[in-house]
This record gives sequence, structure tokens and C-alpha cells, in this order.
Amino acid sequence: MREQPLRDSKTMGRPLPDFASLHPGYGAVLLLLAFLGLLFFTQNAHAHAVLVETVPVDGAVVTEAPREVTLRFNEPVTPVMLRVVDVNAKPLDTQPRVENATIVLPLPPDLPNGTYVVSYRVISLDSHAIAGSVMFSVGDVAPASEAEIETGDVITVLALAAIRALFLAALLIAVGAILALWLIADFAPDAVRCSRITVLAADLAALGLGALLLGVAGCNFAGLPLSGLADADTWRLALSSSLAQSLIVAATGLVLMLAALPRLDHGASFLIAMVGSLMAIGSLALTGHAATAAPQWLMRWAVPLHALCAAFWLGALPLLMSGLRADPPDNAHRYAVRFSAYALVAVSLLLVVGVIIAVVQVQHLALLWRTTYGLVLVGKLVAVVLLLAVAGHNKWYATPLLVEDSINGTAVFIRAVWAEYLLFAAILTFTAMLSQIEPPRSVVARDTGTATGSSAGFRDTQAQGRYRVTLAVAPASAGHNAIAVDVANADGGSVAPREVALELSLPRAGIEPLRRQADRDEAGHFIYHGNDLVLTGRWHIEVHVLIDDFTKTIVPFDVPIR
Repeated sequence: MREQPLRDSKTMGRPLPDFASLHPGYGAVLLLLAFLGLLFFTQNAHAHAVLVETVPVDGAVVTEAPREVTLRFNEPVTPVMLRVVDVNAKPLDTQPRVENATIVLPLPPDLPNGTYVVSYRVISLDSHAIAGSVMFSVGDVAPASEAEIETGDVITVLALAAIRALFLAALLIAVGAILALWLIADFAPDAVRCSRITVLAADLAALGLGALLLGVAGCNFAGLPLSGLADADTWRLALSSSLAQSLIVAATGLVLMLAALPRLDHGASFLIAMVGSLMAIGSLALTGHAATAAPQWLMRWAVPLHALCAAFWLGALPLLMSGLRADPPDNAHRYAVRFSAYALVAVSLLLVVGVIIAVVQVQHLALLWRTTYGLVLVGKLVAVVLLLAVAGHNKWYATPLLVEDSINGTAVFIRAVWAEYLLFAAILTFTAMLSQIEPPRSVVARDTGTATGSSAGFRDTQAQGRYRVTLAVAPASAGHNAIAVDVANADGGSVAPREVALELSLPRAGIEPLRRQADRDEAGHFIYHGNDLVLTGRWHIEVHVLIDDFTKTIVPFDVPIR
């Protein structure tokens, strides 16, 4: 069946693609692609991995040598590097075992007294490298070793963030240019030509940057410099990650868009381009901090929707610039008016979804200025506010000026578009930086796991009448802390109280009791998260345990916060 142009040259109305004119072969291919995309998008996603428990605990001094070292994470991980060294940086022979979310490193028998360092580098299921070290001593504590521990290459991390920002920019421009051609330009011949050039350049750039991003991510996973790109093992490691799955879906969508370019103003070709665009945007749901966070029913769709709104805005800028630079700029005002109408919806969704993502990632308002992630997020929010200010300037000043004084209006609008480009560059840079930083929700998860495990910074048990109350604080340092409370009877049997409240005070600093409510988690622990312990010193914490309507016990603890 012959394809028909989507735009009637005699009318200016915006027709929809003639989907009914699709050849059956096209329909079958598109249904298959949609089905494959559904298989990709319905797989389980996972959050950022954190180390929640170590045995022995970090900094422990034990009298007898342990037989093994255990590292427990909050989700399954893929080990890249596991090493145990003594105080002289001599590696110990060990054959690690990976058991779901737990890594066990057997130690040689008759381990001599001294200090040992366990270094690990693993990949989480959201394709982020997690590295760290745990130290323990047998017998006397030995002096600290000056041995170097692999922590990753700084240049590799910076290159990864820069390439990710460029990849996102190219992807969003390619997808947005397709949307802008349909929603703003009415498939005008000049707009089709402009869109073809924009999509071709952005599409090819995204494909090349995606391949480079995968390789550099492999270097980052392995803790290697960029020279690791020449190592086949680096690429094999990268291909085993969820990032590779995401990039494969994105590349498939980008290739579909390229295939549709020659006849972009015809029904079937435009539909193929739209399917490719949605696949490219949908690929962002397969990896990354935000897309893999809980609740999955919300975040899996929030991230692609957020990106789609940004893509429409960013992809429309080349089309607006083309209309403004035409001689005469007849279409500039029409493009600007249509863009403003759709941008109202896009901006509203962008803000709502962006707030949802920020709330999920940060969780506690104080972590917005107490964590590196929060500070970078604030920088991104400032850039977004400035972008909205420029958009308001265009809508209420620059667009009407195009009609009143086309020469000055065009110059004003062009300057504003360049400002939007710069602000988008800043926003995408901040976004790429956020992808390399542990989100506060992971800090909360780590502190919770530590407090309920055996590695809490503070742990003590007090008997009060017929009950024993255990209080654990992690990390027991100034700032965010997780406080866990467990209640048992005199025989050690678990007790499930109706309510647990905490009163936190620091008499030395004149801080009177702050009453906070602890919540029961799925495992039966009572947990409180907060930034109340912001000052160092010996805090007085009273645990108020309501066993039932007639029984209540109050247990005091003195907790040193460093």
C-alpha cells in the first residue's frame, strides 16, 4: 500500500498519522517490537546496593582469628574485586563464595595476630560500582598500613559523568525533534528538512556515545583507568550489567528512528519513528538510581515520563531556532505559540514527576543539604527554576514581540533559546553527576541495615523489670542516624510492643527532650530515621515502650555521638 504524506499542503491543520494505511507487514513488525519492549520493561528492577553487615564488624579487635569474613548487602551483587591483605599489604589466599546477597571470604587457618583489611568492589543490580574496605584486628592492634586500596580512577568517573550527560542530551534531542515535528510544525516541508538533520545528527551521536558510555562504565566497574577500554574483560563486565540492557533497547529505538528518516512525513514511517522514540525513552527505566528505586509501580514510569517531557522541550529548540532564522520568519510566531501551549502540559508533568522522584530519592528533607547528592540536586533545581523563568519570558514577552516588532522580537527570542540550551546543559550535567552519587535513600537503607545487624556504631541492652530493651544507633555520628529498638522478655523471647517512642536530649548543649515515634518494620524492629543527632556529645535517649494498654516501661541510654 502506498504511504500518504501526513500534511496536506493546502491546509494548515495538524493531521494525525494515517495509521490505518499501514501495510500488514509493518503492523506485524511493530507488534513484535512492542512485545519485546514489554518483555524488557516488565523485568524486575532493583535499587542501589549497600553493605548492611560485616562479620567481623569494621574496626573489631578479636582474640581468636575468624575462619572467614562475611559481607552482607541488601541485594545480590556481582563481585569485581575481593582482597584481604595484612598490615604489610601482603594478600592472603582466599576463595570467595557468593551466596545471593552475601559474600563469604574464607581465611587461612592459624591466622597470625595483626591487622587485616578486606577490600571489595562489586556491581549492584542498578549498574553502579560499590567499593569499600573493612578492617579488623586479631590480638594486638597493629599500626595502620600505607598500602594502596583500589578505589577507582577519578578520571574514569569524571569521564563517565561527562559521556552520560552528552548521551542524554543527544537522546533527548533526537526523540524531542520527532515530537516537535508532529505537535508544533504541522509537518511543514521546511520543518521536515530541519527535523531530518537534527534527528540524524543527534541519533548518530547517541549511538556512538552509548557505545562509549558502556565501555567507560566497564572501566568504572573494574576500577580501571580509561586504558581499560582496550581490555576485552572490561567490555564483558559491562555487557553483564543492566546498563547494557538499557543501551541495547535505546540503540534499537534509535536505529528505528534512522530507518524512518527518509520518509518522515509519511504515515508508516512516522509511526516507526514514534515507536523508536518511545523505546529510546523507555530504556531509561531499565537502569539507574531513580528508575530502580521503590515503589517500582511508580518509579518505573516516572523516570521515562520525566525524560519524555524534557525531550519535547529540548528537541523543540532546534525547530524554533530554524523558524526564527528563516527569511522572513513567518513560522516563528506560529511555532512559538504552539510550543507554549504544549509546553504548559509538559512543564506541569515535568515538575510533578520531578518532585516525586526527588522525594523518593531524598526521603528526609534535611538530607537535601547534608549530603552530596542533596547539594547537587539543589543545583539542578536552581537550573530548572532559571529555565522556567526563561520560558515565562518567552511566553509573555518574546512571543508577542515577534508580532509587534519581528526584528527585535527575533533577536530577543534567539538569545532566550541560547539561554535555554545553556541551562539544559547544566541540568543534564547535574543529572549525570547524580547518577554517580549514592542517593540519600541508600544512606537510609544502609543505616537501617547496620542498626538492625551486628555492625551498629552503638548497641546496648538494658533490663527493666520483666523486659530487656536493646537500642542500636547507626552510624552513631553527627547527622542522619537510624535508631533501632528491640524488646525481649527476661528469658530472651521476642516481645511485640504496641508502641515505641524515643526522647532525645543533649543536656550539655541545652537541648531539651525531643519526642520521636519509632515505626515497626517488616522484620518486627522499631525503627526511627532522623537528623536530630546533629551535635557530637553524649546524648541521653529514653526509650518509652508501651507493651499493652496497662504496661509501659521506660529505659534510659547514654549514647556517644562522634
